[in-house]
Amino acid sequence: MTSPARVPSHVPTLTEVVPWSDSVTPTHWKAPDAIPPDLAREVEARVMHQILQILPGLVTQAVEQTIQNAASKKTDD
Repeated sequence: MTSPARVPSHVPTLTEVVPWSDSVTPTHWKAPDAIPPDLAREVEARVMHQILQILPGLVTQAVEQTIQNAASKKTDD
């Protein structure tokens, strides 16, 4: 918990922190450039490679946990 001595007496609002003016206009949003197809394929290939590297270990871990859970349920019964 925060002690009363550490609680600020006034929390500024957004308009107090960020100056605002009626003359300010928002900038036009520009979508990011599309990823070139070659780069997209490379990224996909790298992600798939990483998944294939970690997947066997995750499956082994899940099977071991399932076996342990089944064994502990048998001892509980």
